[in-house]
Amino acid sequence: MGHILRLIFLKILSIYLLNNMFIFIAKGSDLYLFPSPIGGELLLSVGSNLTLECIYNSSELMSKDLVFTRDGMPLDSGFKVSHLGKIDGSSKAILVHKTNVSCSDGGTYQCTMHTLSKTINVTIVKVTTKDYTVSELNKYGSLSCHPEICSPSNAMSSSEEYQFHVTWKFKGQEITSNDALYLFPKADELLITSPVSDNYGIYTCMGKIHRRESQQSETLHWMTKAYLKGPPSLRKVDNERSVCLNDHVTLICEAAGFPPPILEWRKNGSDIDTNTTRIYVLSGGLYIQSFSKHDIGDYMCVAKSEEFSDTDRADIRVNLKDASDCVGDSNNLPVTWISVGVGGSVVLILIVITIIWKMKCKKRTNLNAEHDYSSINFKTKKQKKKKRHEPEALYDVVDVTSKRFEKDLNDGNI
Repeated sequence: MGHILRLIFLKILSIYLLNNMFIFIAKGSDLYLFPSPIGGELLLSVGSNLTLECIYNSSELMSKDLVFTRDGMPLDSGFKVSHLGKIDGSSKAILVHKTNVSCSDGGTYQCTMHTLSKTINVTIVKVTTKDYTVSELNKYGSLSCHPEICSPSNAMSSSEEYQFHVTWKFKGQEITSNDALYLFPKADELLITSPVSDNYGIYTCMGKIHRRESQQSETLHWMTKAYLKGPPSLRKVDNERSVCLNDHVTLICEAAGFPPPILEWRKNGSDIDTNTTRIYVLSGGLYIQSFSKHDIGDYMCVAKSEEFSDTDRADIRVNLKDASDCVGDSNNLPVTWISVGVGGSVVLILIVITIIWKMKCKKRTNLNAEHDYSSINFKTKKQKKKKRHEPEALYDVVDVTSKRFEKDLNDGNI
C-alpha cells in the first residue's frame, strides 16, 4: 500500500512541475546567442536594424519558452519576436528584430531559459552632421560630421572610452587641407575658408569608431553626407549670336549652385515654351532647331533655386547673318549638306545596284555564248569528220571498179 502511495505522489509531483513550466535540463544542453561580437559589445548606428537570435540546443524535447529582456525589462512593442521550431508549445529558438533603431534601444539584452542565460551589450552610435549655407552676409563656415555615443539615460554625450577616425570626400576625391578647405585635427569638422561655386555640393563623411586602446572590440563603420549650399550663379553664357536661317542653334547658359539651379528662358520679355520638338532645354543651353526669322530677338537666361531668393540672369542677343556670309557656312550643314548627303547616298546605292545587275547580265550572256560556241564547234568537228571520210569511201569505190574493168578486159569479156 505504501508503494502505491509513493507512486501516486511522484506522479502528482511530476504533473505539477510540468504545469508550472519547470525544466529538466538534459546533460550537454546549451544556450547560444547570435551575433556574438568581439568583446560582447555590438555597435549600431542610429537608423540601422537590430536582429538577435537565441537558440536552445538540447536533445530534450521538454523546454520552457525562451525569454528576451533588455536591462531586465520586457521588450517594448517596437520589437518583432518570433518563436522558431516550436515543439509541444515550447520553442527551440527565438528571434527578435527591430528596424530603425534609436538611442533608446541601447542597453544589455539577455536571453534566458530557466537557469541558462546569455547577454549582449548593444551600444547605439549617433553621427551628427551639420550643413552650411553660403550667403552674402556670412560667406565662411564649416561642415561637421561628429559621432556620439548614446548614454544609458538616452542623452547624447561624448565618451572618452571610444575613439573615431573620419575622412571626407568630394566628387569621389578624398579631401585634404588646401586654400579653400581646412580639416581640423580630428577631421570631424571641415572649415570652408574660400567658398566658390565649384565647392558647392554633397560632401561624404566616412568614419569608424571602436573602444580606445582595446584590441578586443567591435568596430563600427559609417557613412553620411553633409551639404554645402550656395546661391545660383551663371558661369558660361553667350553674349550675342549671329546665325543663318535654318541653322541648328544652341544658346549656351551654364549655372552653378547647390541645390542645382533651375534655368528659365525668356524671349523679348515673355516666357518660352520649351516643351516642343523644335525648341527645348539641353544641359547648359537652349536648343533651337531650324532657326527662322521668328526666332530673332533678345533672349534671357534666368537661374533660380528653391532654397534661395537670389537669382542670376544674362541677356543674349540673336541676329541673322548676311546672306553672303551663310554661303558655304558650316553651320548650314545640318540643313543643306546633310540633305545633299542623304540624296547622294541614295544615288550611290542605285549606281552600285545597277553595276551589280549589269555584271550579272554580262556573266549570264557570256555563259550562253560559251554554250552556243561549244555546240557549233561540236557540229563543225562532226561535219569535218564526215567530209574527211566521204572522199576515202569514194576512192575505194573507184579503185574497185577499175580493178574489175581491168580483169574483164584481160579475160576477153570486153
